[in-house]
Amino acid sequence: MVRVAFRTTGHGAARQLVDGLLDMFGGRQGGDGGIASHFHISEDGGQVVNYSEWTDAESHERIVGTALRDGGRVMDFIASVPGVEPQGFRRYTAPRGLVRA
Repeated sequence: MVRVAFRTTGHGAARQLVDGLLDMFGGRQGGDGGIASHFHISEDGGQVVNYSEWTDAESHERIVGTALRDGGRVMDFIASVPGVEPQGFRRYTAPRGLVRA
């Protein structure tokens, strides 16, 4: 699981960001190993959080090294949306020994 945060200047910027990212990936998580993205816009429109699910950390690392790097297509899109400031991401992994159904 990866938590990605953005600061936004209001609902318009937040919706433009989320809609653009969904359009970019056709509603599918980008890259091999991507499972899903769950976008949440704060009530005041000042923040967007994406909880992004991946099969493993290595799959996420691959997309970080391509589309999510500076100059990559995702980061270029984000930079083009007025009122959006990326706040970075944090990756979480399942504890060892956790049984997956």
